[in-house]
Amino acid sequence: MANLIDQTLAKDLSLKLSTRAFPLNCIGFDGSSASGGLVTHEWIGSLLLGPTSSSLSPLPTCLNVTNLRHQQIILGLPWLKAISAVINTVGGFLEIGSEEIAMVTMKTCSISV
Repeated sequence: MANLIDQTLAKDLSLKLSTRAFPLNCIGFDGSSASGGLVTHEWIGSLLLGPTSSSLSPLPTCLNVTNLRHQQIILGLPWLKAISAVINTVGGFLEIGSEEIAMVTMKTCSISV
C-alpha cells in the first residue's frame, strides 16, 4: 500500500514534487482503479508528528500525489510498521514510541519542506 497526499493539499503547501520514475496505478480496497488516475509525482520529506506542536518528531516519508477526494493524507501499513507505530482501536489513538497521538490532523502533523 502506498502513502498518498491529495494533489490540492500538495499544491496549497507548495511542496516540491518529483516526477516518479514509473507511474503508479492505485487500486482501491475493492479492487477497482482509483479515480485519480495514474500517480506520476511524489514528495519526499519528513512528516512532523506529536501530541503537541512543541513535541513534534520528524518521520521520513515519501507521499505519492493523487486526487484523494475525501482525505488529505493516507499513510500505508508499511510506513506505519517502519516507524513502529501501534494503533489502539479501542482508545482511538496512534502511538509512536512513548507518544500517544489522539488523532493525526493537520494541527498535529506538519510537513517539513
